[in-house]
Amino acid sequence: MDKSNIFIILWLFALAIYNSIVYSKFFNYMLICAGVTKEDAQRYIGRHNNTSYSFRGYRITSQDRLTKWLKQNAKHPKEFKAMYSLCNAVVFLSFVSVPLVITILFLKNIFADRIILVPALLTVISLIITIAGFTYGRKAALQFEDYFSGAEYIPYEYEEEISPYEVDDSNELYSIPEDSGGNTKSLVPVLRIIPVIVFAVIVLVIVLISKTYHPAVNHNDSQTEIQTQEEIRNFEMCVVNGYRMDTVFQDEGLKIYSSYNDVVNRCPGYNFIDGGCITSGEDGLNFNFYTMQSEDDAKLLYQQLMADIDVIYNIGDSAEKQNSNADFDFYSIETDKAYAVAVRSKDKIIYANCDSYNTQWLKSILKTIECFYE
Repeated sequence: MDKSNIFIILWLFALAIYNSIVYSKFFNYMLICAGVTKEDAQRYIGRHNNTSYSFRGYRITSQDRLTKWLKQNAKHPKEFKAMYSLCNAVVFLSFVSVPLVITILFLKNIFADRIILVPALLTVISLIITIAGFTYGRKAALQFEDYFSGAEYIPYEYEEEISPYEVDDSNELYSIPEDSGGNTKSLVPVLRIIPVIVFAVIVLVIVLISKTYHPAVNHNDSQTEIQTQEEIRNFEMCVVNGYRMDTVFQDEGLKIYSSYNDVVNRCPGYNFIDGGCITSGEDGLNFNFYTMQSEDDAKLLYQQLMADIDVIYNIGDSAEKQNSNADFDFYSIETDKAYAVAVRSKDKIIYANCDSYNTQWLKSILKTIECFYE
């Protein structure tokens, strides 16, 4: 697993913890809207702690009973329903991180290089819900702050303990309407699958968004992703030191793009071989491979790229490396923020750059194709 996936997984777990904390705050606001204190809720749960039971295959816990009790007895029903919905939203966002992590681990190719959209979208949703919840909850708390000191408020007291062997009150907790045919239907199973449905919708949206960033190969964009071997018409042109560059990029998990038209536009006056120029990269790392019509052409372009690197990156504290012989030229500059390198291997040119986070990755690729100078 590469570093970016590890970072995203840690991000999702951190987001789950964050939403759990937000839920605890929202829950307090929900209790205020219901007209009870935390102590009332704790006493109610303690009272029913040993009276959970199964209803149509679903285990009804003391927490379920508390929720039902709050719904039935809420002093401010409108505000309670709003905070209850916000509580459910953050609970879902907290738990949805786990299946998303599994999706990333086993189906990461679905999202390709746009996998960062997953935690980014959830983070935006979480922040929106957080702002809405705290704004609404604080307003409600101020509005009802006098209720608990007034005569209308009656603290919850323990009732006479019910034997667990007595007839349960499931019908009281979950009223079941009858249809015209006399059949009963429970809403419990439907409520249990709502998170699954919402999760599936999120995955579908991310997949669709991701695809919008990968145009089909029949587009005329100079950065169209290579889908067939025909776009590198002579793969020998894309071999350096015996290594096929497109294969190396694919092994590294990098996206490959057709770049001949683009490089001709960016570097006019140089003689490139159509079918021998490819570009690859991810966020923070760019790798360009060019095949020139002659070694003289390659030497001219190398000198230009070397000068460009010196102008752009040779600022402040930087480490410069250079090596040359008849068939090979190497020039690189490394700073605390970036790394850039130009390489000439006979008639092949490599120009690559990355941020400091990806420096070792870029060096590793250069070592793989034997184009790195220590």
